[in-house]
Amino acid sequence: MGEGFIPEPEERKTKEQLGFDYFNELLSRSFFQPLSSTGSHFVMHDLINDLAQFVAGGICYKLDEKVETNDEYKIPEKARHASFLRHEYEVFRKFNGFYRVKGLRTFLPMPPKKYSCLPPFYLSNRILLELLPKLHRLRVLSLSGYSITELPSSICTLIHLRYLNLSGTSIVSLPDSLSELYNLETLSIRNCRFISKLPPTLGDLVNLRHLDNSNTDQLKELPVEIGKLGSLQSLPKIVLSKVGGLGLRELRNLEHLRGTVAISELQNVSDVDEESEGGKCEA
Repeated sequence: MGEGFIPEPEERKTKEQLGFDYFNELLSRSFFQPLSSTGSHFVMHDLINDLAQFVAGGICYKLDEKVETNDEYKIPEKARHASFLRHEYEVFRKFNGFYRVKGLRTFLPMPPKKYSCLPPFYLSNRILLELLPKLHRLRVLSLSGYSITELPSSICTLIHLRYLNLSGTSIVSLPDSLSELYNLETLSIRNCRFISKLPPTLGDLVNLRHLDNSNTDQLKELPVEIGKLGSLQSLPKIVLSKVGGLGLRELRNLEHLRGTVAISELQNVSDVDEESEGGKCEA
């Protein structure tokens, strides 16, 4: 969905439902195979994977797993989607080749091989401040698992971003300029245990459909402006505030919320009128 491959459904379906239909069709044709009995992880058969890489050519580029940490990756200029295995220390020189790739849409670090490298992972500030802001066509950006403490405001110039994954980072807060990412559909701050607040400008992200704020221990309140996100479908954690923050009254606008929602600080509901407003909310 982040790459824009799923069109607006004509029937009474969401993009997510249509995406599941596409996936199940590929699964039924053995394009994917279940990795475990739980059915939550899937893999490609080696032959299908080889065929997919051959058809994609240099458009989808998986950076060499065997390259040394401080070597520069040789990435084709026509590449649109790049993934790479995380290393404990990601140095700037390794990514110099990305400057030649003007149309890159995906920047996706992958988990390292089992037991080969354990978190935390460290990312050079030059990658955040100098390289990523120049990848103007990015739609999918993951910084998951890296020990970064802030998201530079320059990242918010990537106006084509639809998917931003900051899960498992050490981020404390998000910049007000986040509102400039007006195409953003998915924002994950899952397992960001140090994040303590979200900017009020979050309410300007009118296309946001998924805000994963689960396992955010220090996040004690949510901005009232979240009530403006009428397209929001997932928000695992809702914290109610007594004064100036999110209340039950604002939740009535989130009519598309689904899945599991945990609501805390219910003692901050101050009057009967607000309780009755909350009774109209559906989760």
